[in-house]
Amino acid sequence: ALIAVGGVLYTVGAILFALHRPVLSERWFGYHEVWHLFGVAAGAVLFAVNLGLVRAG
Repeated sequence: ALIAVGGVLYTVGAILFALHRPVLSERWFGYHEVWHLFGVAAGAVLFAVNLGLVRAG
């Protein structure tokens, strides 16, 4: 289930990047930074999945 969450986060981030949306602040926080947030969140989720698998043995 968490793998799907990671995939959804990557996908939503890519869609927002392609649409150039949202622009939260013209100067400091645009769609590109939002894309990075989604990528980092997806990476964190997938890291947690892998960590759980390694710890399970």
